[in-house]
Amino acid sequence: MFTGKSLIKMSDYYFLMSEEDKKCYEVVSKKTLHRWQIVECGRKFRLYHRNESGNAYNFIGVYESILDCVSEVTDRDKRKIKGLRRILREKITGNSRSELGTCSTAF
Repeated sequence: MFTGKSLIKMSDYYFLMSEEDKKCYEVVSKKTLHRWQIVECGRKFRLYHRNESGNAYNFIGVYESILDCVSEVTDRDKRKIKGLRRILREKITGNSRSELGTCSTAF
Protein backbone atom coordinates (compact mmCIF):
# COMPACT_ATOMS: atom_id res chain seq x y z
CA MET A 1 0.00 0.00 0.00
CA PHE A 2 1.19 3.47 -0.79
CA THR A 3 1.64 6.06 1.90
CA GLY A 4 0.22 9.51 1.29
CA LYS A 5 3.59 11.20 1.01
CA SER A 6 5.12 8.59 -1.28
CA LEU A 7 2.09 8.48 -3.55
CA ILE A 8 2.08 12.06 -4.75
CA LYS A 9 5.49 13.53 -5.21
CA MET A 10 4.38 15.34 -8.32
CA SER A 11 5.52 18.92 -8.67
CA ASP A 12 2.13 20.03 -10.06
CA TYR A 13 0.12 18.97 -7.00
CA TYR A 14 -0.07 19.53 -3.27
CA PHE A 15 -1.02 16.54 -1.14
CA LEU A 16 -2.62 17.00 2.27
CA MET A 17 -3.79 14.44 4.81
CA SER A 18 -6.32 15.15 7.52
CA GLU A 19 -4.72 14.98 10.94
CA GLU A 20 -7.98 14.07 12.71
CA ASP A 21 -9.01 11.37 10.27
CA LYS A 22 -6.16 9.47 8.62
CA LYS A 23 -8.59 8.16 5.97
CA CYS A 24 -9.18 11.48 4.22
CA TYR A 25 -6.73 12.97 1.73
CA GLU A 26 -6.84 16.17 -0.28
CA VAL A 27 -5.09 16.81 -3.59
CA VAL A 28 -4.77 20.38 -4.89
CA SER A 29 -3.65 21.21 -8.43
CA LYS A 30 -1.16 24.06 -8.60
CA LYS A 31 -2.14 24.79 -12.22
CA THR A 32 -5.96 24.78 -12.04
CA LEU A 33 -6.44 25.26 -8.27
CA HIS A 34 -9.02 22.48 -8.35
CA ARG A 35 -9.30 20.37 -5.22
CA TRP A 36 -10.05 16.69 -4.83
CA GLN A 37 -10.83 14.71 -1.71
CA ILE A 38 -10.03 11.02 -1.51
CA VAL A 39 -11.89 9.26 1.29
CA GLU A 40 -11.03 5.71 2.28
CA CYS A 41 -14.21 3.66 2.81
CA GLY A 42 -13.24 0.15 3.82
CA ARG A 43 -11.42 -1.36 0.84
CA LYS A 44 -12.66 1.26 -1.64
CA PHE A 45 -11.87 4.94 -2.17
CA ARG A 46 -14.42 7.65 -2.91
CA LEU A 47 -13.30 10.64 -4.99
CA TYR A 48 -14.82 14.12 -4.72
CA HIS A 49 -14.01 17.28 -6.70
CA ARG A 50 -14.51 21.02 -6.41
CA ASN A 51 -13.15 23.89 -8.45
CA GLU A 52 -11.37 26.90 -6.99
CA SER A 53 -14.56 28.89 -6.52
CA GLY A 54 -16.88 26.06 -5.45
CA ASN A 55 -18.07 25.65 -1.89
CA ALA A 56 -19.11 22.02 -1.96
CA TYR A 57 -17.40 18.89 -3.19
CA ASN A 58 -19.12 16.88 -5.95
CA PHE A 59 -19.00 13.10 -5.95
CA ILE A 60 -16.92 11.68 -8.84
CA GLY A 61 -16.87 7.93 -8.21
CA VAL A 62 -15.68 4.90 -6.27
CA TYR A 63 -12.28 3.39 -7.06
CA GLU A 64 -10.43 0.23 -6.13
CA SER A 65 -7.20 1.94 -5.09
CA ILE A 66 -5.86 5.32 -4.17
CA LEU A 67 -3.65 5.10 -7.25
CA ASP A 68 -6.80 4.88 -9.43
CA CYS A 69 -8.07 8.06 -7.75
CA VAL A 70 -4.82 9.89 -8.42
CA SER A 71 -4.88 8.74 -12.04
CA GLU A 72 -8.40 10.15 -12.41
CA VAL A 73 -7.29 13.44 -10.83
CA THR A 74 -4.34 13.87 -13.20
CA ASP A 75 -6.44 12.91 -16.26
CA ARG A 76 -9.14 15.44 -15.37
CA ASP A 77 -6.52 18.11 -14.72
CA LYS A 78 -4.92 17.51 -18.13
CA ARG A 79 -8.32 17.81 -19.84
CA LYS A 80 -9.05 21.05 -17.96
CA ILE A 81 -5.69 22.57 -18.95
CA LYS A 82 -6.19 21.52 -22.58
CA GLY A 83 -9.62 23.20 -22.58
CA LEU A 84 -8.19 26.39 -21.07
CA ARG A 85 -5.48 26.50 -23.75
CA ARG A 86 -8.13 26.14 -26.48
CA ILE A 87 -10.19 28.99 -25.02
CA LEU A 88 -7.10 31.19 -24.75
CA ARG A 89 -6.10 30.40 -28.34
CA GLU A 90 -9.59 31.31 -29.56
CA LYS A 91 -9.51 34.61 -27.67
CA ILE A 92 -6.10 35.50 -29.12
CA THR A 93 -6.89 34.56 -32.72
CA GLY A 94 -10.55 35.51 -32.64
CA ASN A 95 -11.36 32.21 -34.38
CA SER A 96 -12.67 28.95 -33.10
CA ARG A 97 -11.06 25.72 -34.25
CA SER A 98 -14.01 24.97 -36.56
CA GLU A 99 -13.66 28.37 -38.24
CA LEU A 100 -9.93 27.80 -38.72
CA GLY A 101 -10.68 24.42 -40.31
CA THR A 102 -13.06 25.92 -42.87
CA CYS A 103 -10.51 28.61 -43.79
CA SER A 104 -7.75 26.08 -44.39
CA THR A 105 -9.92 23.84 -46.57
CA ALA A 106 -10.88 26.81 -48.76
CA PHE A 107 -7.29 27.25 -49.95
